Amino acid sequence: MSKIEELLEEGWLQLNNSFPFDNYINQARKSGYFDMVRKVEKWSGTDVDVLDFGAGPCDKTALFSKVGMKVTAFDTLNDSWVKKDNNRQKILDFASSFGVDYILPSEDNETPWDSKKYDVIMSHDVLEHFHSSPRILLNKLVESLKPGGLLVTTVPNAANLRKRLHLLVGKTNYNRYDYFYWYPGAWNGHVREYVKKDLELLNKYLNLEKVELSSYHLQLDALPALLRTPFKIGSYLMPGVRDSWMLVSRKPKSWSSQVEPSPKQIKDALGWHYFDMSQYDYDWESED
Repeated sequence: MSKIEELLEEGWLQLNNSFPFDNYINQARKSGYFDMVRKVEKWSGTDVDVLDFGAGPCDKTALFSKVGMKVTAFDTLNDSWVKKDNNRQKILDFASSFGVDYILPSEDNETPWDSKKYDVIMSHDVLEHFHSSPRILLNKLVESLKPGGLLVTTVPNAANLRKRLHLLVGKTNYNRYDYFYWYPGAWNGHVREYVKKDLELLNKYLNLEKVELSSYHLQLDALPALLRTPFKIGSYLMPGVRDSWMLVSRKPKSWSSQVEPSPKQIKDALGWHYFDMSQYDYDWESED
């Protein structure tokens, strides 16, 4: 067993023993957690400064720190449940126990992560929660990458096998309706999930070099235990049916930000949707 695998196994035990929220970590997701670290480590090594944007409770972030990466975590930690029972402090204490430096926004500084440059910036299972385009934020994140640095994006696969089968029998491919209907506070569930082509376009629009675009299993717990191994074997032939995608992109030394689309991009994107939206001027620098 390699040193990385030893550290992952050790980290998994520590994670399960010290994570402050019962039943949050599903044992069937172990291989997915490990794959996330392996895919990043393959291209970056471990002697790197990493920003995990949208780290949440740091269950995934912790393993990146465990294998030797210097990790800074960022999140707003504004979910309704995080504000209960001192849960925010529990998350910060847990992150600290793994050597993760957790930073939060403040009234004076909403982007404290942009005070330095990073070798790797990660965003795991974050983009699907956005209610508007991520283009401005992602360009800001890439600006905080060192030249040659990596942007790592993971998202749920909108076309995974379970969702395809659910649609065939009339079930929804969205979150369960009771979860949406009774959700406390502002909706923070999935808004727009991704397919492979979306990530290829995202890489193109950000003017990055694609290093790897691959699928992996994170939510095998959605399947009955007896079906997990056959599904994993079958997915080698059809990787597009797995539940998650990871895009690893490199920032070119000559990188430049593009927040405003070209006239052709405006026409192609907005010129067909019910009527010609491309005929108007927009404030492309605004996130509203």
